[in-house]
Amino acid sequence: MKKLIVIIGPTASKKTTLAHRLALNINGEIINGDVFQMYRDINAGVNKPNEQQLQEVNYHLLNQLNVLENYSIFNYQKDFELTYRTIDKKNKPVILCGGSHLYLDAIIKGYDLSNSEIQKYYEIVDKWSDDQLIKYLQKYDPISLQKTLNNFHRMKRAVAYLKANNNQPKYKLEQQNNKPKYNILVIMTNKAREELYNDINHRFDSFFKNNAWIHEVKELINQYGENIINSQAFKAIGYREIAQHLINKCSLDLEKIKTKTRHLAKHQLTWCNNKFNNKIMFNYENDNFEALLTKVKKFLYD
Repeated sequence: MKKLIVIIGPTASKKTTLAHRLALNINGEIINGDVFQMYRDINAGVNKPNEQQLQEVNYHLLNQLNVLENYSIFNYQKDFELTYRTIDKKNKPVILCGGSHLYLDAIIKGYDLSNSEIQKYYEIVDKWSDDQLIKYLQKYDPISLQKTLNNFHRMKRAVAYLKANNNQPKYKLEQQNNKPKYNILVIMTNKAREELYNDINHRFDSFFKNNAWIHEVKELINQYGENIINSQAFKAIGYREIAQHLINKCSLDLEKIKTKTRHLAKHQLTWCNNKFNNKIMFNYENDNFEALLTKVKKFLYD
């Protein structure tokens, strides 16, 4: 199988920093695995690679979506595989890095998403109410309901999957049909919990410096209208809260946004720790990069 380096970890744990340094040392290219970084106009609150990084390394699946576009795991899997083949033809290593774990999982496990009916049904259930989605999942797939209850975009995907597969739960079908396509080396970035949470707080303070984030959201509302608050892009943490602040003239609770991000980091830690038994753990501040680089080269070239 083709080889793929995957860098996972909670937000603010320096995934991109590590991916970039590795890419420079192995002449590799990076495929983005964060769905919100795929939106061109979503910048101030999602910590994209900076201009210098973009000049030094080729990044893919970044900034290619209009802010009103919907994007699915099915779309991502197709785009990823096409991008991987493009990089592989240049005989360069590929690094997948990001925090959208369903998207990463689809690549790592090789989800069978070939059923073209999924997209058709997604367009139908996209118009459903929250109650309709919940009742359908309660009936056919309560396990997915528990996992997606607070994320209505994921609930829509789960219902579309059921409808396209004769109401068979996804976890049952995946066990039968998943076919991993890549030989994976998983590296998980992490740091002490208190340090991680402090870095999350500092990151968001920098996002709000000079009101850049608020200005970005204001410009998007002016350009696309207030309904942008319901877009997939505005599900990135902080965007709806800022939009509600601007539209409804209500107070903006920065601590609430930071708390949601810490909860996301906790969820990401649980996912990373439970999914992969043979991952390499790496603390960017304390661990030896050269030792990690040796392991990466051994994986790629032995």
